[in-house]
Amino acid sequence: MLVVVQVQYLRALAAFGVIFFHAFGYTTLDVVLQEKVKIGAAGVDLFFIISGFVMYLSTVDRQIGTAAFYKARLIRVVPLYWLATSLAVAIFVAAPQLTNHPSTWQHILSSYLFVAHPDPSRPDLFWPIVVPGWTLNYEMFFYLLFGLSLLLPKRAQIPNLAVTIGGLVAIGLIAHPPGIAGFYTHSLLLEFLLGLLFGALYRKGVRLDGRLCLSLSALALLSLLLLQPYFSEQSRVIFWGIPAAMLFCGSVFAKGSPMRLPIVEYLGAASYSLYLSQFFSLKVFEIAARILNLPRGLMFVLVSVTLAIIVGVLVYAFIEVPITRLLKPRARLSLQEKVSPVTSAAG
Repeated sequence: MLVVVQVQYLRALAAFGVIFFHAFGYTTLDVVLQEKVKIGAAGVDLFFIISGFVMYLSTVDRQIGTAAFYKARLIRVVPLYWLATSLAVAIFVAAPQLTNHPSTWQHILSSYLFVAHPDPSRPDLFWPIVVPGWTLNYEMFFYLLFGLSLLLPKRAQIPNLAVTIGGLVAIGLIAHPPGIAGFYTHSLLLEFLLGLLFGALYRKGVRLDGRLCLSLSALALLSLLLLQPYFSEQSRVIFWGIPAAMLFCGSVFAKGSPMRLPIVEYLGAASYSLYLSQFFSLKVFEIAARILNLPRGLMFVLVSVTLAIIVGVLVYAFIEVPITRLLKPRARLSLQEKVSPVTSAAG
């Protein structure tokens, strides 16, 4: 598969957005300013679109079985996430006063299994013990549906996914099911579908004029800023998903060769590690700032984000990459690109 360089840039941008959003949550800055920075969380929506795009392009021209697909996804996603989850469990057991989220054995088991479970302290939220992992629960659900679609003839795979995802979202919008059923029928699933559509268009050779791409990207960012006051979780796919899709199109579908930025490409490849490790690094720095009585203003944000990026890169280089290299030869399928699951993510 052709590695689309712009996708790596977008992964880096999505990871940075999420890190900035979480860093501002630890500050004592004005609430209005914190609300404006909240759009950084739209990096998750961008991750979901990227996931659909990459899954389509990495499988459409290859004969890949469902079992091989699942094995490759598990190797790519599970090791680092289980390490992060185990670290969170160890902290919870050894020093529960350091955590803001009490847990139960059911909650912990669900976290390891990528199954949505209500947070014991916030039953209305489906946060695993590593909070950013809620996006991975969506990713794994999408992988489950995508892998099942591989059992069908090529021409039927995407239409089947469209009907399945569209049906689930329709149930959510019409019936408003409570609890876990509501989680798995959320309109966020449509963002994976958008990614699949963009993958099909990209493969067909669709490209856009540079000025149009620039306009789309600028309009996307402007929309995120102007529409933020009207945002609600129920309308997330409209207020964040559509601008994320516009930004994706403005970046990926541009004609010509993109400028190569090796550092940004590397950060994009490391986005999964950045996304997961920031949950720990930002918290550690916040605790240190409180102990040392340091002001938690803009300088706190800049320093904490910088440290989170450094930690994420180190985790990628010395943990994620070696583990993936160790396990990848044992899998029959290699997706031939550095697919970040969250990244989404989401990171």
